[in-house]
Amino acid sequence: MNTRLAILSAALFPILNTLSAPAQAELANCAAREVVIGRLADDYGEVFQGGGLQGANAMFEIWVADGGTWTLLLTDSMGLSCIIAAGTDWQPGMEQKVSAGDL
Repeated sequence: MNTRLAILSAALFPILNTLSAPAQAELANCAAREVVIGRLADDYGEVFQGGGLQGANAMFEIWVADGGTWTLLLTDSMGLSCIIAAGTDWQPGMEQKVSAGDL
């Protein structure tokens, strides 16, 4: 997992290199959405699996590959995407709907 974040961060370095040191630290895993999802698709074979809004200004997305790698993105209203988490061994959700009363 840490290797994937390091590779993605290195790929985004040219974009981040123009920022000040504090801004770079804050945006270490962030870039334009098109850049981030392009790397996820091209380098890891990940595709969009789902997501949702967080208020009016942000969107969460989960990207997953057939091999089980996954990435959680947070994209703001300006199109800046940040990798929140990434990992392996993704397990798809149940296809059967379950209500809270059934748990």
